[in-house]
Amino acid sequence: MMSNAFRALILAVVVLPLHAAAEEPVTHLIQSELFEVIENGAVSNKRISLDVSALKKDGVSWAECRFVVITIDSEKKRLNVDTFSASTDSQTIRDLKVEKDVLSFEMIPFALAPDRPIRIVATRKGWSYNVSAVALWPGLIEKTKSVKTEWKQVPAITLPYTTISR
Repeated sequence: MMSNAFRALILAVVVLPLHAAAEEPVTHLIQSELFEVIENGAVSNKRISLDVSALKKDGVSWAECRFVVITIDSEKKRLNVDTFSASTDSQTIRDLKVEKDVLSFEMIPFALAPDRPIRIVATRKGWSYNVSAVALWPGLIEKTKSVKTEWKQVPAITLPYTTISR
């Protein structure tokens, strides 16, 4: 039969260090990544600027995503700008995975359309990221037809107009 002192020694030497060795925090900071929006294989009139912050510490993950949609209105020769956000706090980011070199999640950016999630996958390459975003949504008018939306990462966005309006 082991003595209490011996049990305490085993606990202190073997078991406690296993719990004390907390994992190293993992952070991701993606700033101003730019995209063209491709809808059903064709470049649309929308452009995106994306920011993402994510953290995994002690087994708990958190993320926040903000993006700006710039819509080119060729008829009125102007740009429309709308901002959107999603976060784990507001439960509009789900299925979050934060790893050393990969960040992935599904976000619901439009509060009035929870059935239209976007899947984001970001792979870290040094200090930069390769980011992809894909969604497959039912059509707004014809529900039986699907709309495939992709965000194609680009190094720059050239806009045809200088006027921005709401």
